[in-house]
Amino acid sequence: MAQRTTSLSRIAVCAIYFSTTVSLIVEGFLVLSNTQRCRCLSPPRSAFLTVASAAVSGNDDGNNDSAERYTRFLDWLFQKDGCSGRENILIRDGDFDTSSSQEQHQHHRRQRRGLFAAKSFRPGDSILEVPFSAALVVETTETTDAQRGKRFLELQQQSAYQPYMDVLPTRDDDDKNWDPTPDFWQDEQIQKLEFPRLVRAVLERKRRIERLAKEAEIALDDLQFATWLVESRSLTLVKEPYPDAPDEELETTSVMIPVLDMINHSSDEPNAKLEVVEVGGVAKGEEELAYAVVALERISVGEEVTIAYGTGEESSVELLQYYGFVPASNSYDVDMINYLGDDDEEDRLLEEDDWSTTLDEDEEELRDATGVERTILSFRIRLKEAIREWDALEEEEEDEDEE
Repeated sequence: MAQRTTSLSRIAVCAIYFSTTVSLIVEGFLVLSNTQRCRCLSPPRSAFLTVASAAVSGNDDGNNDSAERYTRFLDWLFQKDGCSGRENILIRDGDFDTSSSQEQHQHHRRQRRGLFAAKSFRPGDSILEVPFSAALVVETTETTDAQRGKRFLELQQQSAYQPYMDVLPTRDDDDKNWDPTPDFWQDEQIQKLEFPRLVRAVLERKRRIERLAKEAEIALDDLQFATWLVESRSLTLVKEPYPDAPDEELETTSVMIPVLDMINHSSDEPNAKLEVVEVGGVAKGEEELAYAVVALERISVGEEVTIAYGTGEESSVELLQYYGFVPASNSYDVDMINYLGDDDEEDRLLEEDDWSTTLDEDEEELRDATGVERTILSFRIRLKEAIREWDALEEEEEDEDEE
């Protein structure tokens, strides 16, 4: 599950092809996205309103409050040493009149915030850079997802990061910038997904959150939402033991990188990627590592910047489990089917005949479905389409062998 990276003299890349895991070793740090899956590294149109030296666009109703919050946030972030590219980006918060793919249209149909190009970029151009030192450190030890959510609730009280907290999604029904993951659903709704591995993982996460909320006497809604915020946005840095101390345990650090978490996802057509680069420390007079958003193709002024979440090759199972949405198309679903097979009862792939409904029945029901039911049907349709595509490829290979 490899994604392209820039070769640096002090960066070595090690790709591990198992359970969609990729690692990037940087100065003794193994850069992952999460201890459970690697997120965001191979190591998630109306007129624009220009505000100060950055461009921030409110929604069609002229939401000046959003523009002010984004401007305060950018002022706070880009005064940090090593941050660069403020003049290159636009934060857009409103309806998308056009999109480059069917998937983007579906994912952003609800006034979704995104990052847009304020100027044109060529392949390989750096769009913005955010140093590791600007990250919000959520936890420095190996913890569960629920424990990281609990830690985030404690960090919310840190005034130093208030401008960042102010632009994070909220659980308000009017906030279009969050997609509830299935652990927010009722158990019977989770079971309707009918994909054993996903159903099992979602229920386990839901139970962990419920147990910790009870033990720590935290409101369940607060802990559940905080867990979603961290798990859908954080990266995990793993520091390997020194060569002369191989018995030492790995040290992990879960971090949230401001502004990078505003970039939306595209499974099949991302136009940018994340890289680890070195940036000059003006104040410190030394080099520092940073995350850079780098163009994969030509990006025009006003075009949305997108990346592929996770390893860059996440199936719709992972995208729904960790981020709460189902893409309209995803070529990696067929790869997942090929990887899983039918041998393991718990992780087996359902044949199309094993589902409780047919693809045609799901598509018909989707016409009038809303909310959670629509997400469930979209997921089942996406996998059934992938199963059909895989079956067609197998038949094609069999025909070629017979010839």
